[in-house]
Amino acid sequence: MKRLGCSILIVMASVVLSAQVHAQAASDIDPDAMAALNSMGSYLRSLKAFQVEAVTTKDDVLDNGQQVQYDTHVDVVASMPDRFRISVNGPRQQRMYLYDGKTFTIFAQRVNYYAQVPAPDTVGKLASVLDEKYDIHLPLEDLFYWGTPKSDVAAITSAIDVGPTEVGGITCEQYAFRQPGLDWQIWIQLGDFPLPKKLVITTLTKEALPMLRYRTRDMTRITTAPCDCGRTHLRILRIAGRNDDMLIIRGVNVYPSQVEAVLVGLPKIAPYYQLIVERRGSLDHLTVEAEAQPGVDAAAYVPTARNLAHHIKSMIGLTAEVVLKKPGELPRSQGKAVRVRDLRPKAER
Repeated sequence: MKRLGCSILIVMASVVLSAQVHAQAASDIDPDAMAALNSMGSYLRSLKAFQVEAVTTKDDVLDNGQQVQYDTHVDVVASMPDRFRISVNGPRQQRMYLYDGKTFTIFAQRVNYYAQVPAPDTVGKLASVLDEKYDIHLPLEDLFYWGTPKSDVAAITSAIDVGPTEVGGITCEQYAFRQPGLDWQIWIQLGDFPLPKKLVITTLTKEALPMLRYRTRDMTRITTAPCDCGRTHLRILRIAGRNDDMLIIRGVNVYPSQVEAVLVGLPKIAPYYQLIVERRGSLDHLTVEAEAQPGVDAAAYVPTARNLAHHIKSMIGLTAEVVLKKPGELPRSQGKAVRVRDLRPKAER
């Protein structure tokens, strides 16, 4: 059995429903975003067998209005079109779902309970029966719907390409979609394997309070300077990077995310890069390898690299040698992207 694994982080949140709903024009739908969604669906449907490990985070609102958050681990192993095993482990639920093409079984170990019913012959049909007859929704059931008529892409009223970014070190493209009652975002892995790596669903029909999320080890600082908007309370400045990603080069703190921010903002440059740090003589030397976008004339490589070096120095305060490569020359990784090659002796880093 061919197995292709991917990890998905899913975050569900609730926000205040706007008092006025604006009609979405056709211009709100980016054809590239829809094409990426369809390409991902087609790829998922081409897989005869797959495994997905996910951490889902759900925000719930208590009766008194307080917001609480629950994390749940989900493991899906499927052989299409008629077999799967899904395990769910979280503080509020522990379930095992089993399907063999003929029978569907659900097992709740904590309460020592199981149920078994005859099942139709495909996962898609089973999901419909469970929803309509038993009010059971399979975990991550969108994995079985994307690329099929049940994905309901016709309900999408807005689609935008947010841009390239990383999820767990893997280069992805971020897209944002809107449909009645929902805003949702998806991060799709770039390259030959367009897997969904992260999904954020925001419901627009529940009243709640806004929530800010911070990752530990993010580096920022507090400022007392008045905001341009006129507010004078303490503020947290923009996240500079993570201290576990930080490089020290000639006494300067360098974060790969700073270089990535420069790349994303410049034309003619693709979102692929690698930082190479080495010792030349008595000094550290930083080389930034980047890729030109397809269609960029080779004669533009030198001035584009010079422009990139200028912006990098403005961002990090350090001179870097920039090497602009042809599209596809930088190594691709199906796992965590290797953004830094530190060739210095460990004792000198």
